[in-house]
Amino acid sequence: MKIVLIDSNARAVSSEDREVSVGSLTRLLGSKPAVTARLPNGDRLLTAKEPCVDNGFTIGRSRVVVGAGVVVGKRDAVGAYTPPKTNVDTLTKLVRWVAPDNMPRESEDGRTMVTAILVDPETRDIRQVSLRSDAGSLDGAVGGRCRFMMRVTTADAVFVKVGIGPRAAWRKDGLVFPGRSLIVGCSRYGTLVDVATDIASLRASVEFKSPDAPDWLPPSR
Repeated sequence: MKIVLIDSNARAVSSEDREVSVGSLTRLLGSKPAVTARLPNGDRLLTAKEPCVDNGFTIGRSRVVVGAGVVVGKRDAVGAYTPPKTNVDTLTKLVRWVAPDNMPRESEDGRTMVTAILVDPETRDIRQVSLRSDAGSLDGAVGGRCRFMMRVTTADAVFVKVGIGPRAAWRKDGLVFPGRSLIVGCSRYGTLVDVATDIASLRASVEFKSPDAPDWLPPSR
């Protein structure tokens, strides 16, 4: 039967002919399969109950799924899965791969935490921070109300602190950002995820400038 395989190790989504039984799915996924999600078109996402790999993925705004996944259709009258309606090309555009060191963590209250990079032009400091994966946490991270400024890569976006009047700024690759800013991963649906930008590379390519200073300066550390 046709299935759609989501292979987090190979980072590939493909359509394959496979026997759909507990035994064959267990061999494919690494442990017994379980229904993790029901897709809008009625298809089922099956994943391992005890995944044997650390890589994972998300589909759209879903939570992170660890290991591989198999998409199948609904069960028929006798309880067997039917072929999925999901299109491989469409699903490929919705899948985001998550590496082990990029897995979401939970705070003490059970809310998902993500890593971000805080850029402070007043102190010429660039450092990694952790925050909850909700919009309200962005304001707390920059020390005031913030706004979305722009997406700087396919994975990351920059949010800047709202302010008026002259203030310190930072620049990278000819782009100038006003005031304290936060670089954080942002999915195409607006979900906050771990930042993908390398902090060492960022420190090597960013400059700072105070409102009354004539020159751009490197980070203080």
